[in-house]
Amino acid sequence: MNPILEYYANGQLKSEKWVVDGKSHRLDGPAYQEWYESGKLKYELWFVNGNRHRLDGPAYQYWYENGHLRYEEWYVNGVCHRLNGPARQLWHENGKLEYEDWYFNGIGYKKNEHPFNVFRREYNFNKAYEEWPEDMKFLFAVIYK
Repeated sequence: MNPILEYYANGQLKSEKWVVDGKSHRLDGPAYQEWYESGKLKYELWFVNGNRHRLDGPAYQYWYENGHLRYEEWYVNGVCHRLNGPARQLWHENGKLEYEDWYFNGIGYKKNEHPFNVFRREYNFNKAYEEWPEDMKFLFAVIYK
């Protein structure tokens, strides 16, 4: 599989896109990257089967041309999700954090609220883990990895 490449008039690489069956998809790196005409990285998006997805970092990042990170989002299987920090963050061009949002499996929560409590609240899981349906145990295991 080869990427679809787009170039600026000056010959500088503008974008690289990996597509399988009409969907953005790549397992070993970002499925889409775009650069400023200066050659500095502008966007990076990770997709699997058309869904934003990355387990070891943000699935979407956007940089200012000065190299400072502008925005990032964490996704798992197309759902905004992060356990150990904010799932969305936005910075000013000077690098100062402007805001952050916390998400667990697509559900927003407060910074100091434990994600397990969000899971139990949203899915009405007041039973012991052993009594959960197998598909919920699997989902929780994947998300909590």
